[in-house]
Amino acid sequence: MDTAMRNGARFLRLKTMASAALAALLLGACSSDDGDEGDESSGAEFPLAASEVCDGVLSGAAAGDLDALAERDRFGEMDGEGNASVDLAQYLVRLRSTNSREQEYCTIGMDTASPFMRLAFGWDERDGDFDDAAQDVLVYSSGSYAYALDRGALIYFPCDIPDRTAPGLLRARLGMPYGLEDPDKAMSVLNSASRAIADGLGCLEGAGLPEGRPGRAPE
Repeated sequence: MDTAMRNGARFLRLKTMASAALAALLLGACSSDDGDEGDESSGAEFPLAASEVCDGVLSGAAAGDLDALAERDRFGEMDGEGNASVDLAQYLVRLRSTNSREQEYCTIGMDTASPFMRLAFGWDERDGDFDDAAQDVLVYSSGSYAYALDRGALIYFPCDIPDRTAPGLLRARLGMPYGLEDPDKAMSVLNSASRAIADGLGCLEGAGLPEGRPGRAPE
């Protein structure tokens, strides 16, 4: 009986440590905590459907495309400040008040050892001339310019809002640590998130972000 109790206690400690490690890796950070006091609400349980993750910015085809990319239908999330849930309204306040080229919005995780996907937005000073973009990329019909690379995708779209005097071009970025196996689906996810950001800032009408999946631009 004593041996069984000791083995049971050891199993519970290991399970708690594993949950804490998953939460830390979802944040993309290292932790020195030994995990004796795991937080079951940290996001390690991966409770969210694709349509719920990142405060619901993925709709229609984009939610299904995230499921297809991840080959599962439940996720966890972290915001750019390390919180275990994402608040679109709070993020929009920060985005309005910064001139930064990148403010991380949402990290999407699943039951693997590191984040699956990151979404970030920021302001860019370009005037719409993208002739100097990287070669050998897939270009899409979204915003002013959109393209996919080996490990992610980017969309640049105009976003003029009354309370900003800085350049009104927003840069949306999707990053995938393990590489981009299906750029069409990744661009669908990024475009949907970009539409939600543009709508929240009041610039969706002139952003050039299509509904549904963006098509590849003609060569």
